[in-house]
Amino acid sequence: STLHYSPRNLEIHHRVHANFTNWHTIGVNWRPGRITYVLDGHAWARVWNSHVPNRPMHLGIQTHVGSNGSTGPSPDSSTPSKVGLQIDWIKVWRWT
Repeated sequence: STLHYSPRNLEIHHRVHANFTNWHTIGVNWRPGRITYVLDGHAWARVWNSHVPNRPMHLGIQTHVGSNGSTGPSPDSSTPSKVGLQIDWIKVWRWT
């Protein structure tokens, strides 16, 4: 997960390890000042600080191969040339 914040595009990263060849339920619970990342009903990371916006945000889903080298290892000969992502459904609730 990556939370981008500030005009300088600073980031907070977290990694979860699981067998992603199987289906999972993944969630992002956002409230002003806090985000909780959930995998199969269990929280695996939290950001509870002033970097979490208190105004509307949007969900971005990305896949890419490897990393930029500063937030993780750079691609090497073991890195696949393609990655795939299958999504069954997405539901977004409005917080009020």
